[in-house]
Amino acid sequence: MSTGISPASPLAALSTSPRPAAPMRTTGRAGAWVVALVWALPLLGFTAAALVAPSTGCDPALAGGVPCDARGSVVVLGVLSLVLLVPLGLLSLLLVPVLGALRWRPPAVVLALAATGSALAAGGVLILLGNLVA
Repeated sequence: MSTGISPASPLAALSTSPRPAAPMRTTGRAGAWVVALVWALPLLGFTAAALVAPSTGCDPALAGGVPCDARGSVVVLGVLSLVLLVPLGLLSLLLVPVLGALRWRPPAVVLALAATGSALAAGGVLILLGNLVA
């Protein structure tokens, strides 16, 4: 029985073209999870906390540059956290395709958590090595 597509037809090439691999979709979703977990959720949390925190209107310049109310403390903590989360997120995004290329085929969320945990461990090892050298 004939399918109606001749081998010389342009449709024949399309019907036998390879499909995109499933791990690529998983890796893309895992990258989105890393961005959401490492950057978006903390940003939303610190933004909400800064909006809700009371402000006394004091001048940090008069207090030696130290935040003198709850809102200033939340903002400073958010900036310090951002300094740590940016390299962690970048390293996690680099590890997502590496871990996705292994034989282990986890769901996207587990892959994102594994990449973030691996990046956190690698950062800890680098800090320990830096302390040993210094």
